[in-house]
Parts: sequence; structure tokens; C-alpha cells
Amino acid sequence: MSLIRVAIAEDRASVREYLCNQIKQAGDVELVGVATSASETLDLIQCSRPDVLILDLEMPAMGGYQVLCWLNQENIPTKVIVLSPHRERWLVRETERLGVWGIITKDQPADQILNVVRSVQKSTAV
Repeated sequence: MSLIRVAIAEDRASVREYLCNQIKQAGDVELVGVATSASETLDLIQCSRPDVLILDLEMPAMGGYQVLCWLNQENIPTKVIVLSPHRERWLVRETERLGVWGIITKDQPADQILNVVRSVQKSTAV
């Protein structure tokens, strides 16, 4: 079985470190890179081509929404899981429209986050 290649785009160090530690402990998931801004995220995706990107929508300067638009425009096959402090209905609708495969909140337990990553990787349709 091949590892699920995951990249993280999150500007808050505490959240980023938590996610990195959880992914590094999972036997079936490989952390291929970390970005702290949208521009770093674009570079990371182009260089490492992750299977799954965990993306914070609220990064400074150019945000996560612009990253989603770029992924769609460039037809990049990376599946995106949005990382958000909340799970509002408008957010779910908007991100579905942009092709997001899942939404996780920043306070979800690690096992749930990893289960979403695994589920998204196995999915073939939104």
C-alpha cells in the first residue's frame, strides 16, 4: 500500500505543529511539505504534488480561496481539505463550489483528521 502524500498550509505555528506531529505518527500518511502562506502553498504544490492538501482559508495576504481558484484553473489533481476554525453552512456551500473534498475544524481530534484524510484519498468523486 502506498503512503498518502499530504501537504499542510497553515499560518498558525501551534496548529501547524499539531497537524505535522499527528501526520508523522500515522503509518499510512507521509508529510511532503508545509507552507505558511498562500504563495508558499502554490510553490509547495508545484514541487511536491501532494495527494491531499490541508488548507487554511484564512492565511495572510493572498488567502486559501485564491489557492483553491488556482488549483481549479490549473487543473491540479490534489484533493483539498479545508482547515477552518468553524463549520458554517455558507462555508460548506462555498468550498463545495470550489471543489473542496472535505472540511475539518482546527479543534478536531487527530484521529478524526486522519480519518478525513484517508477517506478523501479513497474518494473518486466529490
